[in-house]
Amino acid sequence: GLGLGLVRIVDEMTGYQAHMQVGERDLCVILGPERTIRLVSILLLVLYLMAAALVLINPIFIILFLTLPAARNVIRYLKDRNDELRFVRPVPEIFKVAVGTELLIIIALIARTFLPSVL
Repeated sequence: GLGLGLVRIVDEMTGYQAHMQVGERDLCVILGPERTIRLVSILLLVLYLMAAALVLINPIFIILFLTLPAARNVIRYLKDRNDELRFVRPVPEIFKVAVGTELLIIIALIARTFLPSVL
């Protein structure tokens, strides 16, 4: 759920100017772009802290960190103030984080179920 919430927040950022012009009150408009970037960073940190907690339960969950490069790209793109597409570039990356994390959780659970003696 956290990953999909992040997708929604990052998606709101792409239409920031249009949302402002029509007076829409979404999270990005309320917080402003810079505080929204900070919120995205914090929520990504929480996501990976949750993944680390899962690793403590079972080491197979270490595969969740395969999405970390995409998360790093999200933050890098959002913080690049010289890029006119800085709110558009992170959308596919955050989608990779959200969907990739969900798929990797499923893979880890299947592996844990069928390979209990190894894991």
